[in-house]
Amino acid sequence: MGKGDISWPSHAGRVLLAYLRDGEDGLSNLAEEIHQRAHDQPGSKFGKEEAAYLPQSPFPPNMWVNSCGRCRFWEEGAPGEAGKCHVVGRKADRFGGEHIHRAVV
Repeated sequence: MGKGDISWPSHAGRVLLAYLRDGEDGLSNLAEEIHQRAHDQPGSKFGKEEAAYLPQSPFPPNMWVNSCGRCRFWEEGAPGEAGKCHVVGRKADRFGGEHIHRAVV
């Protein structure tokens, strides 16, 4: 779980450590770090492959539903469209380009 890793498997541990260490301030600092690092990337976002994004929950299926809709980086889509993330998803990415499928299981 290095500082350079932004994939979901490492992120949960970083969130927990930030919260245990500094509470809400730790979470805010981590979010700001992620936001700044994303905007240093091509297209001002991390690619879906880099973030290990999948349009459904990982194995085992139906074990959990992601919670993008509660994330500070989430942007609701227009009616009938998937939403977007401010830090993950470029137009050329697999699995829908910029669109994030927040609750497909």
